[in-house]
Amino acid sequence: MKNFVLVYPPFSFKAPVLRQPPLPIAHLYAVLEEAKVGKTEAVDLDVEFNQSTKSIDYFLDRAVKRIESLEPAAICIACKSAQLPFTILFTRMYKSKHPETKVIVGGWMPTLAPDSVLELSKCDAVVRGEGEKSLPQLLKRIDDEAWDISGVSYLSCAEGDKIVHNPNSVPLSREEFDRLPYPRFECLPPLQTYQPDH
Repeated sequence: MKNFVLVYPPFSFKAPVLRQPPLPIAHLYAVLEEAKVGKTEAVDLDVEFNQSTKSIDYFLDRAVKRIESLEPAAICIACKSAQLPFTILFTRMYKSKHPETKVIVGGWMPTLAPDSVLELSKCDAVVRGEGEKSLPQLLKRIDDEAWDISGVSYLSCAEGDKIVHNPNSVPLSREEFDRLPYPRFECLPPLQTYQPDH
């Protein structure tokens, strides 16, 4: 059974003050568990990396070691604009050490700028738009040489790292949305980790 790791990158490198557990990670964890794609783990680097006095090299090295310990076949990173610099640096470092591990980036940034995210981070694929359908399909076919999956853009090794854009995915219908599983917040650290004074 393959291991897949959902990662929420560092956002501010500051001690958590009334933060919320990352909903995208808890939600996608539930979706992947329901789809039975493999063993899924979740890592919230934002809440783990709350020491703002350390260098970026320290955080990158620590992040790589943290994810390495889980021996993932693929790493799925949720990325907002403020998380893009760390995502780029982390992905390039991880891929240089583990080129066989697939790295997939989803969220706002790859949806708005898939070419830039693929080129800058050297990740294997991005999921544009809603990932509830695209990501499980992608992980089930993670060993394929090409992915003809709606909402997925990827670097085609067979074509010299040419970027391939599949058609956009169809947004979830109201009925599909209502059938989604509830977010699995238990995959993340306890709530008091995010709100230590409450």
